[in-house]
Amino acid sequence: MFDLTHMAIKAALRLALEPKKRRALVEGTKEFVNDIADPDKRRAMVDGTKEFVNDIAESTKELVNNIADPDKRRALVEGAKEVAKDLQKDMQDAVAKSEADAMRDRALKKRAKRSQAKSAVVRSSKKITTTADQNNNLQQTDSITSDISTLRESALQACGEGDHDRAIGICNKILKSNPEDAKTLSLRGMAYSLTGEYADAQSDFTKAISIDPHDPDTFEGQAFLCYCQGDLDNAMLNINKAIRINPDDGEYYFLRGRVFFDKENCEKAIADFNTALKFDIKDDIKGPSYTLRGIALISQEEFEKAKSDFDNAIRINPNNGDAYTYRAVTYRHLEEEDNALDDLNKAIELNAENTAALELRASVYEVAGEIDKAKEDLDKAISLKPENVDELKESRAKLDDGTID
Repeated sequence: MFDLTHMAIKAALRLALEPKKRRALVEGTKEFVNDIADPDKRRAMVDGTKEFVNDIAESTKELVNNIADPDKRRALVEGAKEVAKDLQKDMQDAVAKSEADAMRDRALKKRAKRSQAKSAVVRSSKKITTTADQNNNLQQTDSITSDISTLRESALQACGEGDHDRAIGICNKILKSNPEDAKTLSLRGMAYSLTGEYADAQSDFTKAISIDPHDPDTFEGQAFLCYCQGDLDNAMLNINKAIRINPDDGEYYFLRGRVFFDKENCEKAIADFNTALKFDIKDDIKGPSYTLRGIALISQEEFEKAKSDFDNAIRINPNNGDAYTYRAVTYRHLEEEDNALDDLNKAIELNAENTAALELRASVYEVAGEIDKAKEDLDKAISLKPENVDELKESRAKLDDGTID
């Protein structure tokens, strides 16, 4: 604002004006002051002006009235008029400056608001753009993930159909773009195990476990690899890890049951097959579970229970040659030779090189007195050179000698 001391001096002279003009000056000043934007500043200026006018009025009047010389009094009055003009101009300039400052402040505030709004829009735009980009990235990621998942399912299906080379090829395609995909590495390892490429399988399982040491499927695959190589102890070690990580997968218990079965621990094998069958497992696991449990039950002379398991296995897969073969064993123990012969015929029909069925049918023929048929089956079995070929040769020699056990 302007100098209040200077204003007070000039106001003293201004009060020498006529009351009408003085009031006009005050009203004019108030009009200018009213344009000031800040209400507090405006009120302060009006109050201050009035205070100066009212407080100095009496003393100024007294001063003017005490001047005896008319010429001096008129000179004072004229001087007061000039000062009043100067005062009015000062007030106008001061108020104008105040208004200009206020307008500038308002403009700056508006600009700041516009800038904030613009920034908000920009931020919002960036956020929308970023979100859109993120959504696009997520969509692309979801698409890639979906593609990988679809390919992996195709590989798994190929594996299930016995087309292991195709499964490996699909896995190679996935791993070319995503070499750290532990699940695909594990799946390829399983395919390699099934094709007998054990070194490659081991490499895949080792890498998969280093990437994700908490994937139970990888440990199941590692266990299966060990099982295929006859390493039952490490097979047991790995399948136990899989079960500890996920105790709710029936396939893990099935594999452990197979390991126990090969270790000739039929009691624990049966227990694991029992557990596996409580889960909603696929038929290609359920059927073998019934078959292997049935065989284990035969070793415990639980022939009726064993026969029931083979019935279930055949119902699931009518082409299960092993189930027919071992059901024939239960029929023989149950003294149902005709049913046993029917099952053995079916087993050999399904697989002409089923040496176990050929040997067993030979024994049925032998008991029935059909020695030629028995010799024929034994000769066929011997020609296939199974592990027990020496036993088969011994049985064949007894038939030649006419010696019947």
